[in-house]
Amino acid sequence: MVTTLIEPTCSSTHPLPDAGCPTCGFSLWLPIATLKVSRVGLYDDARFPGRLIVSLNEHVEHLDEADPDLMSAFVADLQQASLVLRKAGDVERVNIAMLGNKVPHLHAHVIPRRIIDDNHGVSPWENAAPLQKLSDDARVALIDHLRSSFRDVLGAS
Repeated sequence: MVTTLIEPTCSSTHPLPDAGCPTCGFSLWLPIATLKVSRVGLYDDARFPGRLIVSLNEHVEHLDEADPDLMSAFVADLQQASLVLRKAGDVERVNIAMLGNKVPHLHAHVIPRRIIDDNHGVSPWENAAPLQKLSDDARVALIDHLRSSFRDVLGAS
C-alpha cells in the first residue's frame, strides 16, 4: 500500500491547501496524509474534533460513475481513516457521510462520535450546534496527533 504523510509546508495555524483536483479544484485545507487512492485532511470543526475529509485522488463527480475497483480501494482508505479515529480512545463510533451537494468531487466526511457529544446518539447534523473552528493550539495539536496516528496505523498494515 502506498501511503505518505503530508508534512506541513507552512504553519498548522495558517495552512495552505493541497494542490487539489486539476479538474474541479477541490482541495484539502489541512492535509494530513495520502492513502492508496485518496488524500486525507482535517475538517476544522470543534464540535467533532478529528473530523476528516477523505477525497478521492481521481476526479469522479458521482458515486455511480466510479469504477468498482476504485470504489473498493476508496472504501479501504475510509476504513483506515476510521481506524485512526477509533484508536483515539474516546471515539465510540465513526460516522461516514458522502453528500455531494456543494462540491462536484467525490469525497467523504469521516466524523468521530463521542459519548460527550452534545448530540450523542443521533446524526451529526441533528440538533447540532453551529459550526465552530478549533483554536489554533488545538488545531496544531490535533494535526500532529493525527499524523502520528496515521503513521502508527499504516505502519502496522
